[in-house]
Amino acid sequence: NNSKGVEGAPPVWSESPHWKYHPKGTWWSPSAVYDKRSDSIIIWFSASPGECCSAYFGIAKSRNGVNFELVSLSETPATNVSVDGSSVLIDDDGEGYVAYTAMGVPGQDAHVVAIDKLTDDYLGTAKTQVGNFFPDPFVEGVMLFKRKGVYYLLYGSCCCACREGSGAVVHMAKDIAGPWTRQPGGDMNCKAGEDVKVCAGMPAGAKRDRPT
Repeated sequence: NNSKGVEGAPPVWSESPHWKYHPKGTWWSPSAVYDKRSDSIIIWFSASPGECCSAYFGIAKSRNGVNFELVSLSETPATNVSVDGSSVLIDDDGEGYVAYTAMGVPGQDAHVVAIDKLTDDYLGTAKTQVGNFFPDPFVEGVMLFKRKGVYYLLYGSCCCACREGSGAVVHMAKDIAGPWTRQPGGDMNCKAGEDVKVCAGMPAGAKRDRPT
């Protein structure tokens, strides 16, 4: 919303009462869906009080796809931890889901991918995790979509906007809750050869043994 200075216009987002960290903060990784019931576009993104790497879900909606009303900059997932990225899906039956990377989950190694169910209006999480965490740690850039009755979820090794690029690991399922099956052949975007489980744009640590 770039309407600062326009008479009668709402404040810019960074000055909103939803955002107590003004003027600091970074917002990234948006994902948008069309909600036919409310005839509006809903956008989810990551909202961090600083440069990195603790973040909440940011949520906004629009009737015209240009002017967005801010709903929240502090929505939390079912895991109640920091989030990295989001990919929103409205299913054929009207149920909504968000796939994201959860950071700092007790007992998990670094960044792990999860799926949450959304509230009926798609403007928050229902605080219900769908299925289990995906198997790979230290991953981000989640994409969730459905095609011809099959759910697809993609992610790559953590590589925050790095110039080297990233891999692409694909999982498929007939049910949003799983079981999910990793695409045969390993990371589909890796130059290191076939059957590499996860390829990396930047070093992922010796214990993860990922070719860059």
